[in-house]
Amino acid sequence: AVLMLLPSIMHAKLDALGIAGIIFGVLSLLLVVFAAVIIELSIDGFIVPMMFRNMCTSWDALAVLASLVNTHPSAFIRFFLMYFLLSICAATAVAVFLVSTCCFCCIGFIILSLPYLWAVAMLPILVFFRYYSIDFLAQFGDEYRLIAGNKEPVNADI
Repeated sequence: AVLMLLPSIMHAKLDALGIAGIIFGVLSLLLVVFAAVIIELSIDGFIVPMMFRNMCTSWDALAVLASLVNTHPSAFIRFFLMYFLLSICAATAVAVFLVSTCCFCCIGFIILSLPYLWAVAMLPILVFFRYYSIDFLAQFGDEYRLIAGNKEPVNADI
């Protein structure tokens, strides 16, 4: 991308090749950021719980995750899309909380700036996102179930 922009920079004008270089650079950066986010979510959401459950190394957990992704690719695509959507919703809820409390001497910013109060206020969101990936893994079988509980579906007639 820099080589494509170099002639435009040297002549101090923006031509078609310069615009193409900018577009290519931005798209390349977005692709790298997207890959980094997917890798980070996979490590935090899947590999670490598998390592805890199976008491194995990270490479073993990565091999198990790779086989799961190869077996159920559409489930993982839906998981990441839903995770992204829920992250946007959570960020919007926090932003609405901060903006709505600006009328009261910015008490929302004060709450979120103190570590203990921040932890108490954000705990439901943090716990939800931690449990979301663990519950997603549990659908693939008992060997991926991290939290002990009802293995049978709950009967709604009771």
